[in-house]
Amino acid sequence: MNKLILGVITLSAVVSLTGCNTIKGLGNDVATIGDWITDGSEHVEESIKKNPPGSGMEK
Repeated sequence: MNKLILGVITLSAVVSLTGCNTIKGLGNDVATIGDWITDGSEHVEESIKKNPPGSGMEK
């Protein structure tokens, strides 16, 4: 989990230093990263609903 957080912070820094020349551009970049995190968390939530902990379906 720490590697994921470090990766997100690093990616955010790189994007903010290279890709956006305005505050609006920075906002768009931050929103995109937020969407990635949201998508990932929704995927995990769906996985947990399909195979709850203790159901014997763990891989």
